[in-house]
Amino acid sequence: MTTDPLSLPPEGQADTTGSRWAAIKQLFEAALALESAERDTFLQRECGGNEEIRREVLSLLAAYEETGDFLESPLGSARSLLETPVQTASEEPVVLGTRLGAYRLESEIGQGGMGAVYLATRADREFDKRVAIKLIREGAASEFAIRRFRNERQILARLENGYIARLIDGGTTEKGLPYFVMEYVDGQPVTQYCDANSLPARDRLQLFLKICSAVQYAHERNIVHRDLKPGNILVKRDGSPKLLDFGIAKIMGAEISKGNYEATIAGFRMLTPAYASPEQMRGDPATAASDVYSLGVILYELLCGTRPNLSTFESRVSDSDRTQDAHLSLHLRTIVFNAIRLDPRERYPSVEALSTDIRRYLSGSPPQSASHAALARQEQTGRVSIAILPFRVLGDQSNSNGFLASGVTDALITRLSRLERLSIPPPSAVLKYSNGIEAVRAANDLHVQYVLEGSIHMAGEYVRASVQLVFAEAGIAVWAAQFDEQAKDLLKFEDSIAEQVANALIPHLTGEEREQLARSGTLSSRAHEAYLRGRWHWSRSAANQEELAKALVCFMEAIADDPKYARAHAGVADYYLRLGLWGGLPPAESFAAALQSAETAVQLDPGLGEAHASLAFALWAYRSDYAGAEQHFNLAIIRNPDYASAHHWFGLLNSARNRPELAIANLERARKVDPNSPVIAAALGFVYYNARNFDTALRLLLDAARELRKSPVIQEMLVWCYLQTGQNVQAREAARRAAELSDRSAASLAALAQAEVACGNSPGAAVLRDEIEEAAKQRYVSGYDRAAAFLAAGQAQDALRCLEQAAGDHDWWVSWLAVDPRWDRLRGEARFKRLVAKGQPRQISGGHASPIPGGRLLLHSWRSFAPVFGGLRIAGLSHFPT
Repeated sequence: MTTDPLSLPPEGQADTTGSRWAAIKQLFEAALALESAERDTFLQRECGGNEEIRREVLSLLAAYEETGDFLESPLGSARSLLETPVQTASEEPVVLGTRLGAYRLESEIGQGGMGAVYLATRADREFDKRVAIKLIREGAASEFAIRRFRNERQILARLENGYIARLIDGGTTEKGLPYFVMEYVDGQPVTQYCDANSLPARDRLQLFLKICSAVQYAHERNIVHRDLKPGNILVKRDGSPKLLDFGIAKIMGAEISKGNYEATIAGFRMLTPAYASPEQMRGDPATAASDVYSLGVILYELLCGTRPNLSTFESRVSDSDRTQDAHLSLHLRTIVFNAIRLDPRERYPSVEALSTDIRRYLSGSPPQSASHAALARQEQTGRVSIAILPFRVLGDQSNSNGFLASGVTDALITRLSRLERLSIPPPSAVLKYSNGIEAVRAANDLHVQYVLEGSIHMAGEYVRASVQLVFAEAGIAVWAAQFDEQAKDLLKFEDSIAEQVANALIPHLTGEEREQLARSGTLSSRAHEAYLRGRWHWSRSAANQEELAKALVCFMEAIADDPKYARAHAGVADYYLRLGLWGGLPPAESFAAALQSAETAVQLDPGLGEAHASLAFALWAYRSDYAGAEQHFNLAIIRNPDYASAHHWFGLLNSARNRPELAIANLERARKVDPNSPVIAAALGFVYYNARNFDTALRLLLDAARELRKSPVIQEMLVWCYLQTGQNVQAREAARRAAELSDRSAASLAALAQAEVACGNSPGAAVLRDEIEEAAKQRYVSGYDRAAAFLAAGQAQDALRCLEQAAGDHDWWVSWLAVDPRWDRLRGEARFKRLVAKGQPRQISGGHASPIPGGRLLLHSWRSFAPVFGGLRIAGLSHFPT
């Protein structure tokens, strides 16, 4: 049991939390499942000496046993009066084939303690019709039972609703017992129907609303059902529900009289305990609130697959330690739990009020009954989350317009991300949904509440966008609009969409939020379009190396048109960071150029989080200024909490500084922001590798490898993990894949050399070392990779020489000397210790301005550099870490 009776209020003390009743009902339901002989021992053990609890449970059990499961007798002094049997002949079994009125009994389809229900057909064969006939069993016929039976028949005669099984006819048998003929419902209990058809939550709620309409219809005619449960709600094959069994229904407002005992006597317990309200179980009069409670339990079971845990459901609806209902949103949980409050005064005042909140939920609005405190907590601790999926391009899809869909998508993400009350996954997180995937599925993957999706149609000089905002849980569009603009004025186009989407999500924008939303960074549509084209080429550079050079050309074109466009300067910084990490130019030159562009971007727009992140990386890579890097990573995250790269790169910085716990936390946050990124998963694997947790590193890297099958960098990292775990053959296979995928890059050949040595092929390692050295004569090759090849060939001093050269070149990979396990064999060397000490964090005083060596990369004109990058070969671009 989950409720401890010993911890409940002592006898005579008020129970203000409802926990006492929860314990009684829970013990009662558990005892019902046991044999009678086992119940006393069970209660002695579970009640722990609390005699009041034990007596209450025994009282409920006694009442239940006396009445059977079809009709239950009232308790108290009225029992003998009501159980006086009608004088009838001795009980005889009902013979199938017997005719009652126009119908013939065909088969028994249900029975209880005092009666049975039969399937019957027309006996006169005038037409085919199947009905259900309800009869009282002769031996159980008492004055009370017959009054109850006639009462049910009269109640059904008052109900004409499409979702209630209707009364067709009635009469009296030859022995003077009443019967009635009802609509025959061929269906399944509502819970079974929903599970058998795998209905999503939205469809279950729509079905539940139909059930509510039937109950509300009865309430409007002063009838309380009092025994609502899944077995009394059948769903036909066409999906329409039918409410059955008004056998213990009560006519509200009826006067207490001898002829109306069945509806009014206190203590009347003809009900199903698992779905009965607390006041019914106590014997108090049932009201409309009692039916609301039963509907709430049914709704919980429909959504969670089980009935609510009575010992916990009265706690705050926003508790985060729930299990069986943890998948329910705050609004939906509020609706369910406001229906099943223990105190009927705290429940919905009517079934219609419950239905209204469900309809509001399905339309994307919060429930009217939502706890203001709970919603305030949500506003304080969380934000509205929305994913902006890549727009689809219709009409003209030429290369000249290829950038438009992704460009507008990226621009909207950037703009809306400036609103602190919105949480938006970055462009990298939504790229995989560019093929028109279902919005609800994307929302589930990305853990967001809303999805914005749309299409762009190009027609000559004009562009049209059709967009809709989908509330993911309900699977419905809560807002839609169409926008038309000239293609040359994308800024105005984006302004309109961003403003209306923001207003749909946050009805009352502040003046500061409107100002943030309108800030585009440039007033030049030409510069903005050039920038969007640059980011489009940037996103494609992993598949085509020439795309990276095209991205630089576009960024520089944007700067030429508007020299104060900070985002374009940040794009240039990212370009040079990538070159410095993966080759093409010496890192000292690349990182110096990146630093200059990033500083310019931050000076032009201090609020641009992406610029701060690029500056942080450049400070780390070029100057080993860990303190400055940390400062700007923090600023980047403050400016844009949903910029995954800032969390990602900050995690790498902490790993290099031998702070594995912080590094893992950073990267887990990055993965939460961008759950679909195999690059972030690979980076997390790299961090675990540096922390010597090789098994976890392998698992993460293998997961990433399944997504990035053509990434040589991930294969290289797998090599080093395999070598640490003694899986030498697997290491060699991964190294060979890396070499093939990278066109035999120096990094892949160094990994292969180490794997060959581990497999006993030392001559093979020497051949690979020579291949790397020959390549170094033709282009810049990282000293970090050359050192790894020399170490594999057994030449430790040459390895140290290459590492010293790498440090002098500002090679970013030297940052990892202190933690990278591949260098463990050199840790006793004095030269290695000096290298590690040299790379330790240091504060750079003064400003960040830095001359670029020789002035060779000062880009006074992008046109002069366009031919340089056209044929540039850059291996492994855009994989890890940028």
